[in-house]
Amino acid sequence: MRADATRAVAEFGGIDVAVINHGIAKGATWDTITDEDFDTMIEVNLVSVWRAARAVIPHLVTRGGGSLLLTASAAGRGPFHRLLSYVTAKHGVVGLARALAVELGPHDIRVNALCPGNVATEMLHNPHVLDMYAGHPGGTVDEARFPAQAANLLPVPWFGPEAVAHAAVFLASDEGRYITGTDFAIDAGATNQPPDIPAVAATRLGELQYEIARRSE
Repeated sequence: MRADATRAVAEFGGIDVAVINHGIAKGATWDTITDEDFDTMIEVNLVSVWRAARAVIPHLVTRGGGSLLLTASAAGRGPFHRLLSYVTAKHGVVGLARALAVELGPHDIRVNALCPGNVATEMLHNPHVLDMYAGHPGGTVDEARFPAQAANLLPVPWFGPEAVAHAAVFLASDEGRYITGTDFAIDAGATNQPPDIPAVAATRLGELQYEIARRSE
């Protein structure tokens, strides 16, 4: 990362924006996750984010300001089932962004954590996650739509990666000039879901209740 940062400065004359966007996910509960898997999740999703940030921060300081964006997750703003180590690591990324915002503010460097919800990439649409959503092996994308949408306030189960890219561009631009130290949610409202039955789930329950009553007549 230090070598890449040095090459970027040599080619472009300096670094104004750095977006650290990588990660892995593996579902497991406290009693099923191995120590090795937990350590790997923390190393990849948190420790290496810090290492990448440390490689570019001196160049941002030399530049006299800039924007540093760390991709966390909606799981960095609240807990999710069967994602113990992932939630732990992503909360750490949010904490790292906030701490760096404090230390780098005097250098006119803005630091924010991007917190996406369900994004339609292979991290979401893969057999392991689809099985979690479906509740059985061999889960499909269609089976995942309803439970995924039930987690959101907006009537969508997921969205494309360009939604996160647009947020990154905004925060890195002059329009986001005075935004720093935030956990910037792009999650269709998932982390603001009220503690009751979501509207889409209530509708589905009503339909099922009606169907059961009709069949029993």
